[in-house]
Amino acid sequence: MKEILEKTLSYLPQYFSDCGSIIVGPKTFVLNKVASEKLFESKEYFLFLAPTVAIITIVSMLYPVHDEIYTELAKNFVLIFIDFVGYSFAVRGAFWLAGGRAPYEKFFAAYTYIASPMLLVNYLIALISNGLFRLLDPKAYDALPKAGSLAARSQIISDSAAAYVVYTFSAIDFCLIVLWSYMCWGAFREINHLSKARPAVAFVIGWTLAVPILVLQALIALAVAAP
Repeated sequence: MKEILEKTLSYLPQYFSDCGSIIVGPKTFVLNKVASEKLFESKEYFLFLAPTVAIITIVSMLYPVHDEIYTELAKNFVLIFIDFVGYSFAVRGAFWLAGGRAPYEKFFAAYTYIASPMLLVNYLIALISNGLFRLLDPKAYDALPKAGSLAARSQIISDSAAAYVVYTFSAIDFCLIVLWSYMCWGAFREINHLSKARPAVAFVIGWTLAVPILVLQALIALAVAAP
């Protein structure tokens, strides 16, 4: 564990540098990465996943409802790994139906690099939403940790006068995910050496295939949610 932690910490400067490069030019970054045979020999994309999970866990500890940090870390690793495996399979399936034949490992590596910075943004948006909700309705915010279930916490939020903050930020978050997916889709097209028309079809298919993955992820999240 100590060795893994030290390796992750030493990788952080490179991680943040890579995140910046991905945000500025996702397609260029991903294509350069997957073109390298060294990437697949070293499985470097798994190392890139580790700081993502760690940072998200730290942010999660700032929410009103959370587990102990090691439990939260393990839970986030499971959820994010299922997320990345499932959605990269959905993208792979979409491009396979559109005629793409790139190996799955390239899809997983590309998705890991593309999704990690967006995931950090998602959690940052949720943290801002959480802070505003606390500011506007401290009574409802303080009641969240005392609620006995996720359904009860959802009811507290929906009954609050500040519910619009949570819903607005959730809508913004979803729109950013769709926009980011669209911006990065060209990388998957290049990986599969397809014309521009087929990826448009794959984009629609990909979002369709993502629905059952989203449902599965939600069910797992409910199962491991903090009490």
